[in-house]
Amino acid sequence: MGRRGRTKEVLRTLQKAHRKKVKRDLDEKQVPTLRNFDLPRNIEKEDLKIYVRNLLGDDTQFESKILSFKDKKSTKLIQSIECPCCGKKILFDKRWNCFICESGGKKIFEVVKVVKINEEKA
Repeated sequence: MGRRGRTKEVLRTLQKAHRKKVKRDLDEKQVPTLRNFDLPRNIEKEDLKIYVRNLLGDDTQFESKILSFKDKKSTKLIQSIECPCCGKKILFDKRWNCFICESGGKKIFEVVKVVKINEEKA
């Protein structure tokens, strides 16, 4: 095997190591997904508060209302919430894995936590 053959082998092993490293880094940076906020089937949207934060702005948390759920087997998934800034209905975007509001400049909201109202008082 000549010089070029060895170089190809070295590059191939470097690329393989790089792919493994990128995959490992993505696994470590587990972002909260919609699945992390699955809710029991018997819960109503009036019983919940949702806290979101703007990914493009500072780290302040905003309180928002849940407008609709999506039923999936034995759980309810949050499908749309009220925008904490403008008050319009915003839908969950699977590609961004968060809620996106287009009015008055693009705002991307990530769910921080979902709290039952009666638990918050206790």
